[in-house]
Amino acid sequence: MPRLLVPALALALACSHSASSPAPRCDLEAAAAIPAGAEVRWSVAGEQKPRTTPDQCFLRSFRPPPGFRVLKGEWLAQFAVLADGRLAGFQLLPEDPPELACAVWQTLTGCGWTPGRDAAGRPTAFWVKLPMRIR
Repeated sequence: MPRLLVPALALALACSHSASSPAPRCDLEAAAAIPAGAEVRWSVAGEQKPRTTPDQCFLRSFRPPPGFRVLKGEWLAQFAVLADGRLAGFQLLPEDPPELACAVWQTLTGCGWTPGRDAAGRPTAFWVKLPMRIR
């Protein structure tokens, strides 16, 4: 079975669902949308990046979709964790195959997210990059 390798510094991740729970439907167009009025930015020094609880949910929970044909590859998932902990603005680069993008999105949204905080401690929407390698 292909293994997923995520660099340790990419994110501290966590999960609130079991691997046996049914997979939610996937709408990549909706996943890519950013809600009107949301201001998303990259975190800088002195700010807390978004995280999940408990740690390493994505790493522990992600499985390539059934019948996934690509055995090896590198992808970059980029998404926003909004100030209320919801995810938005998702894209997986390269974009193909869509089955992989759906599996990544479903795993990410199955994890509980704590929003980042600005230097003053206020919840803030930040972009997150998650490099992935399947080998």
